[in-house]
Amino acid sequence: MSTIYRSEYDPKDSDEGGIDAVGLSSMGEYLGQLYLPGLLERHRRPRFLTLSVIGLSIKVDVENLIGNKEYETTFWEAFEWVVVTGLIASKDADIKNLPSSDKAKTAMAQNKPLNADRYLVTPSVFGFHGVYKFLLKNLGLETHDFQGEFCQKLLEAWAKDQKAMGFIGQEGEGAVERKELIKIVADTIQKGEVSRAWNFRFWDFIYKNFHPLKIGPSEKKVIIELLLNDETRKDVLLFLDKKGKKFIQDDKTTQREYLTALQKEVSGNLKKTLDVILSYEQFARSLNDIFYDSLVELSGNSLGLSADDISKSVETKNKGFSSRLYQHFKDAQKAILEHSDIDLQKRFDVFKKFEEKFSSSECINAVLTHHLSVQLNKSTGAKNPWIFEVQGRWMVRASYAHRDQATHNNSLVNLYRLGVLRLFFSDLGGMNA
Repeated sequence: MSTIYRSEYDPKDSDEGGIDAVGLSSMGEYLGQLYLPGLLERHRRPRFLTLSVIGLSIKVDVENLIGNKEYETTFWEAFEWVVVTGLIASKDADIKNLPSSDKAKTAMAQNKPLNADRYLVTPSVFGFHGVYKFLLKNLGLETHDFQGEFCQKLLEAWAKDQKAMGFIGQEGEGAVERKELIKIVADTIQKGEVSRAWNFRFWDFIYKNFHPLKIGPSEKKVIIELLLNDETRKDVLLFLDKKGKKFIQDDKTTQREYLTALQKEVSGNLKKTLDVILSYEQFARSLNDIFYDSLVELSGNSLGLSADDISKSVETKNKGFSSRLYQHFKDAQKAILEHSDIDLQKRFDVFKKFEEKFSSSECINAVLTHHLSVQLNKSTGAKNPWIFEVQGRWMVRASYAHRDQATHNNSLVNLYRLGVLRLFFSDLGGMNA
């Protein structure tokens, strides 16, 4: 278990609370935002920013058309169904990272329109507007579900590249298509499913102008400018565009190599944030490995094991695990105390029990009881623990039997956007486009 990543198939509100067994992802996600504001692990294509902005530009017109009556389908659901329909109808195999593309292809094969049952389970979270909403707000493109300060600038850049200035009310083509799109989305909201057939002529406009990979030069320039507006994010992006190109170009380089190289090139609060990330990840790796080593031992013994029994077995493959966990905790705590963000210490307090020097068996008990506490205090409500204790013996629940050894290396437990950055750089052509 080298990384923690929550995807569409690992929802945070699943019965067992996802895969974050010892509560490491919340701090990792917070640190990710400190060093690279606005960008999330689920981001894939910057073009979805533009598609969301196009949606914002017609939202009021659609709502005026359907009136005050309430419908089960929201604007964003209908807009995404329409856009996905138009893109999937093209049968272009190069279109990737499109929400619910498999369901959409199945619906097309059956000649059934997209609707709530044939799209994402939680579109407000996993649809492209839901995924990019945080970044849209951060970049000033959206404010309270209305157009933000820089929304018009991106719209004009897109319309200029697509030669569709009429779409945004200026001279040129696109005015008819805008009216058509508004009418289709309005009809879709009222009907509760996409209101046009899969072979409808208008889908060609969506394919040609909304394709996730076909960002025009003016559009790229505006997105890059907005990404560079934040000084912290700018330092990271310019490092990757110049000295750090190899981390973007070579997908074999690790997150730790990348963050260590970045740490050496920056200063101020960003450097301190990277100090915290690297030290926290040492602690996270130690804690994660101890938990999964223990889980492996318990999975091989149906009668359960005492903490002392577990510790003896764990020690053979992870020598000195208890003292190493203590040292990594102290290193992370030191880096956090030297950081200006006071919330970091509050967030790290969930691991406070590990500031004690434990014997090996005490450490096992501390790690396993920590897991119980994490499951009990999940933000979405208490979840069942993976393990339990009966009369001093720990046992694993059958569905969580685990045979794979822990990693025992210096890989990071959490993800810090390197994969996302590679995709953004690829689509935008670097930061000097």
